[in-house]
Amino acid sequence: VGGVPEIVDHRENGILVDPHSPEQLAESIIRLLEDERMRSRLGKTARETACTTFSRERCLKDTERVYEAALGA
Repeated sequence: VGGVPEIVDHRENGILVDPHSPEQLAESIIRLLEDERMRSRLGKTARETACTTFSRERCLKDTERVYEAALGA
């Protein structure tokens, strides 16, 4: 929901399900419980994505851009 699809790439670093479908959620959870390789791959890729997307350096640069835009610099 919300900004999640901007960060999660379906079956690359997570699994996206319809927020109004408990069946899809249950099926996805069961699949992850049964598929250790998928769990491991998704977890590894998700960590890499999070470390890249939310690194201290990137967050600082993004914040600086916001301030510079607000100041008209």
